[in-house]
Amino acid sequence: MSDPNFHGLRDEAARAAHADFDVVRRRARRLRSRRRAAAGGTALAVAVLLGVTGYAVTGGPPTNPPAVGDPVPAWPTVPAPVPSPERTSPVPTISGVPIAVPPRIRWAGAGDPRHLYAVVAACDTCPQKLMASEDGGTTWAERPDFPGRTWAHHETDISLSVYGAKNLVLNEPRRLTVGPDGKVQPPPPRKMQISTDGGVGWRSLTVNEQRMPSVPADGAVVQDRFGDNPAHGPIRVLDPASGTVGLLANQPPLRLLDLADVPASAGIWVQGFEPKTRKPAVAVSRDRGVTWAVSVFDAERSVSLPTDGTTPDIMARPNVATTDGTTAFAMFVGVPSDVRVYRSTDGGVGWQSVAAGVLGDTPLAGPESWVTADGSHVVSIQPNGAYTFAASRDGGGYEAMTPDGLPAVDRRPIVIDADHYLYRNTDHLYRSGDGRNWQAVAVPVG
Repeated sequence: MSDPNFHGLRDEAARAAHADFDVVRRRARRLRSRRRAAAGGTALAVAVLLGVTGYAVTGGPPTNPPAVGDPVPAWPTVPAPVPSPERTSPVPTISGVPIAVPPRIRWAGAGDPRHLYAVVAACDTCPQKLMASEDGGTTWAERPDFPGRTWAHHETDISLSVYGAKNLVLNEPRRLTVGPDGKVQPPPPRKMQISTDGGVGWRSLTVNEQRMPSVPADGAVVQDRFGDNPAHGPIRVLDPASGTVGLLANQPPLRLLDLADVPASAGIWVQGFEPKTRKPAVAVSRDRGVTWAVSVFDAERSVSLPTDGTTPDIMARPNVATTDGTTAFAMFVGVPSDVRVYRSTDGGVGWQSVAAGVLGDTPLAGPESWVTADGSHVVSIQPNGAYTFAASRDGGGYEAMTPDGLPAVDRRPIVIDADHYLYRNTDHLYRSGDGRNWQAVAVPVG
C-alpha cells in the first residue's frame, strides 16, 4: 500500500475541481470556458480528477446516532456574529496590488447536526486551532492537542476528514527537502492520525490488507486511490475503534468507480461503469457494504474501459446527488452532448430523464450538485464568472437560486442530512435547515 492519504471533505475536492473542469468546458459546444482565479487550484484539481490525491471518504450508514427518544433538535437561533474590525479595514496592498488576506476559518466539517468542527487562525503565522462544538455551533471549545496547531498556513492546507459524531482523521503534510547534492529527496512516508473523541486525543492510523465484511457501526467507507488502478481504486473500510483501514470484502460491481458525496444516512452510493455493457451505472448499498443494487443508464453511451488506471472520459460517469437516499439526481456533462439530468424517486432503482440542455449557454462551475430539503436539484453555475447556484424542483426548468442569508459563495455547502446544511467562508460558518435560508454562526478565533 503506497502513499496512503485522506483528502479532506469532498466539498474541498469539488471546489478545487472547478478549475480543472474548465478544460472540459472548453471542449463543450454550449458550455463556455471559465478559469478559476485561485492560485494553485488547477494543480490540485488535476490531482483530484485523475484520482491521485489518496483517499476520498464518505460515511456509511448513520454513525453515532442519537439515543432512542433523543431526536436531533432543530438548530437554535443564535445572535448574528459581529464583523471583525480587521475585515472592515481597507484591504492591504503592495504597489497598489491587493494582498490576499488569509482566511480565519481555514476548514470546517460536521460529524452530525450537533458536532461541528473548524480549524481557525487569527493571522497567517498564528497557531491553527481546532475548535469543536457539541451543540450545533452555539458554543465552542478549543482542542489544545490538535497536531496541526503548528502548521504554517503558507506551507500546507489542512487535510482533515470527519464522519460520525466524533471521528476525525488528519493527514500530516510531507515537506520536500533538498539533499547535499542539490537534488530533491524522496518525501518521507505519509502519516495519518485519528481521533475518536472529537479531536481531544490523537493516535496513529494504519492501513492493512485485511478484508472486512462490512462497515462498522461507527466507521466509514474509504476509496483507495492507489494500487494497480490508481485512478479508481477499491473501496476500503475505516474502523475507528482499531485505528485501521482495511479492504471491503464485497466490492461494488462497477469499473472506474467513485464514491458519491452523500450524507451517511442515505447509505453508500458508488458511481462508475457496468463492466458488461460499459455504460454508466450506480451501485447502492443499504447494509453497510454487504450487498449492492446496481442500476444502469441504458440511454447513455458505452465507453472503453482501459486497465491502466486512465479514464476514457471523466464526464461520462454519472455525478450523483441525494440527501434523503430516496430522491436522487444524476447529472452528465459530456462532450459533445449538453447537460443531461436523470431523477430517481425510489432510491436509485429506476431513473427517468428529466432535463437536457436546460441550462442553455450558462457555464457550469463544475459537475457536482446537491439536493435541498424540498427535493430541489441544485447545480453550481458561473454566469459572468461569478459563482452561484441554479435549482430545479424536478430536474427541468432550472432557475437562478440565491440562498437567503448567505454571502457570495465559492463552493457547495456540506449536506449533513435533509434538515441540516453547513457552509463556511473566511470569517463565519452558516447553518441552514433547508438549504435555502441561512444563518451566520461565529467561531472564536482568538
